[in-house]
Amino acid sequence: MNKPPSTATVRWLMAAAGLLVLSGGASAQTSPYYLGLSQTFTHNSNLFIRPSGSETSEKISSTGLRAGVDQTLGRQQLLVDAAVNANRYSSNSQLNNTGYSLNGRLNWETVERLSGTLSANTQQSLFLYNLTGAPYTSRVLRRSQGVDLQARLGGVTEWSFEAGMSANRERFSDVNLSNRNLNRQAVNGGVRWRPTGNLSLFLGGRHATADYPNFSALGSDEVKRDDIDLSSTLEASGASTVSARLSRSRTTHSQLALRNGNGWTGALNWGWRPTGKLTVDYGVSRDNNFGQTTNTLVDNSDTVIGTFYSARAAWEATGKINVTGGLTFGRRTVDNTFSIGGTSLTPTRSGDKTTTVSLGLTYQPLRNVDLGCSFNWNDRQPNAGATVTYAYSVRIISCFGQVYLR
Repeated sequence: MNKPPSTATVRWLMAAAGLLVLSGGASAQTSPYYLGLSQTFTHNSNLFIRPSGSETSEKISSTGLRAGVDQTLGRQQLLVDAAVNANRYSSNSQLNNTGYSLNGRLNWETVERLSGTLSANTQQSLFLYNLTGAPYTSRVLRRSQGVDLQARLGGVTEWSFEAGMSANRERFSDVNLSNRNLNRQAVNGGVRWRPTGNLSLFLGGRHATADYPNFSALGSDEVKRDDIDLSSTLEASGASTVSARLSRSRTTHSQLALRNGNGWTGALNWGWRPTGKLTVDYGVSRDNNFGQTTNTLVDNSDTVIGTFYSARAAWEATGKINVTGGLTFGRRTVDNTFSIGGTSLTPTRSGDKTTTVSLGLTYQPLRNVDLGCSFNWNDRQPNAGATVTYAYSVRIISCFGQVYLR
């Protein structure tokens, strides 16, 4: 049985951290490479995301190693960040797991007016989200990989052309969740017009194909989505930037005809920097299960359509202390398509409202040392008469320390 790190292990990590600090302090130059050690302790008030009144609290220890590269290569810039964490649970050792993430990005440009980005990522994490209230008490790992290429032709001129393609996949380690496995590919393209230095307008289109290969006994559910996008970015002042997107979307499914439809999706964001040390961001977005939500406890495959409102702030209290805060409110329409296993049963729809509050504090006593704590509160309430979704509340408190050799 795996156990939390022993006293000897903690002492070894502290000694290694000390060596890293001394090594980093002895270096007069900033290296494009970095290596770090981290230790995080977390208290979760509702580990299995159970309905209110039946919560299970848990203490979690995460010991991690992180490495990365930030290297300029002529006109190109290479960014790589890798992290691996040994996660140990105090009372539910069956959930002990190793999580990891690897993210790479190449910002590239040619001698002409062609530039863009190439990025790739892979990650593994524990999956605990549940729509119906019956918790996953055994270890379920979610693994995902993705690659994205974007290119732009144009420079200082008013007009530029943009195009790209992406692909990603998601897999679950539990065969009972294999109907959520997803493959997705997408292409996009359009033209951008910049009539002034602080305003840009974009008109383009996106085409995405996806399939849930194990959707049901009848085979995969193949999905197609087409979007026409109109977006703009306005730098209203040196301290204020507004961006907006309005899209006409059409989605079809080969099996799940209930989710076929046309509609409007979009997003609106306002970034405001009232002082040199305070940044505030407001946003609203509306999208279906292919869109990115702002709630990490949400599994997109259950979401038919959702609208999310968010407000975030970051304050540089001193040169060494930073404070962050966030508030998100979301309304979703969900169905239990995947919970009933894609059978011939007609899925049931319901709605819910989710509120998330986050607070964070980080302190950098030395250039190569970061300390911090965070608090997250997540509360979900179903709409009146809802039979699919359920009410829950969870509080997560984490404190961490990490040290880098740069």
